[in-house]
Amino acid sequence: MMRSQEWQQDQRSAEDASGTHIPFTAPLLSGVCARRSRSAPEFLMPNPSGRRGIYVVSWKSVAEYASPTLHDHVLSGRLAELDVLDPPSVRAAATGVALEGYAGPAVAEAAERGRAREDGQQLRLWSRLMMALIEDASMGEEERIGFLQRLGRAGPRMMTTGLNTLADRLGWEPGTLFEALGRLSTGYAPLLPGGRMTVLLVLFERMRGEIAREISLLRAERGTGHALNAKLGRLLPDLEHCQHHGRALTERALRRLDQPLGLLRDWQTDPILSLRPAIAAESALDGWDHIACLWQDCATSTARVAVLPELAALLRLLSERIRAEDGIARNPVETRDETAIVPAARDHPGETTLAGSIVDLVERNERVRALELELGSLHA
Repeated sequence: MMRSQEWQQDQRSAEDASGTHIPFTAPLLSGVCARRSRSAPEFLMPNPSGRRGIYVVSWKSVAEYASPTLHDHVLSGRLAELDVLDPPSVRAAATGVALEGYAGPAVAEAAERGRAREDGQQLRLWSRLMMALIEDASMGEEERIGFLQRLGRAGPRMMTTGLNTLADRLGWEPGTLFEALGRLSTGYAPLLPGGRMTVLLVLFERMRGEIAREISLLRAERGTGHALNAKLGRLLPDLEHCQHHGRALTERALRRLDQPLGLLRDWQTDPILSLRPAIAAESALDGWDHIACLWQDCATSTARVAVLPELAALLRLLSERIRAEDGIARNPVETRDETAIVPAARDHPGETTLAGSIVDLVERNERVRALELELGSLHA
């Protein structure tokens, strides 16, 4: 079995230097990412002036600048306890905080429904991988039926005796096989039909058409020379670029599921390599749920027009990260002067991308958080 320390070390090496999106609810923390440093997480905040570049700061500076909610303070504490800050680890920690009610009862209920849905998807994939192993074991019909009956009675995560027998027949160490089934089903389940990654691609496709219509109406109403159009100029190209990148990586990961037995054998050789397509797709779509749900929360054309500048800023960050990964552009300039973040925000007060009072925006972000937690139900 792969030792836990080895797994964590390999996961740390696969972490994205641009950080993982953190679902905070304070308005000024929209688009914030986090990554590991030597002693504690460091937070990557978009330039408060709306210009290019990011600030790399500690939680202490974040708290002084952005007035985090109780939910955000608790979540930052959970992040500090994690050995790895990749999207699955952060999502699990954030779901746990939501389940405890720190963002309100509606968010807690959404988290419960979303977790139940994800558990069902993981079980589907676990069963698919198990059936591939059973076929490979060349069981007779009677033995196969008996094995499946024991599996049904014990449940997938409690069946040890039967799994040991299957592992021995196939030349696996039982603990390694159990771990492979668990980690592969967890890693690839979001790619299944109705999974969060496939749902995000559908929502982004729908959102692109709706945003194009809103921008056309806005320009017809205010004219092409209106100041807002400068901020929206790259919104659609950035959206299309992010969508194309995410779809390509998702389709590549889905092709691995076409050969479940090959995927399991790859795990025997190199566990991280077998998960890399799913990790790449997950990283490519990191932060998309916030953007898609921000748009989904807008019930009227007025609300959609109001949120367009915020979406444009978030999409620009995603697109810049993708272009840097592809070697098309350099990474955004990082500023580590923590004393500069508040002056930077105050120097350009008219350039904020947020519209609404603090209380209204926190309530909106809590609604958005609830949508994020049950994306599958949203699509359905």
